[in-house]
Amino acid sequence: MLKRQIEAGEPFDLAIMTAAVTDELIKQGRLVAAVGSQAREPAIANELLRFLTPPATASVDKAKGLEPGPTF
Repeated sequence: MLKRQIEAGEPFDLAIMTAAVTDELIKQGRLVAAVGSQAREPAIANELLRFLTPPATASVDKAKGLEPGPTF
């Protein structure tokens, strides 16, 4: 569904898709490939997980000595 919306030219702020769909949309000219983005993917994924983790959960995890969210 999201792929069709992007292909139709609808604006978006964030899209979580498989690599295959992302590659296809890049080939179509709907997305722009960021130079060196593959090296930063794990860091970006971890930042997104930290953003989505509720503060109460993060504080419990920290008290237990855990990183908030999985590390890729």
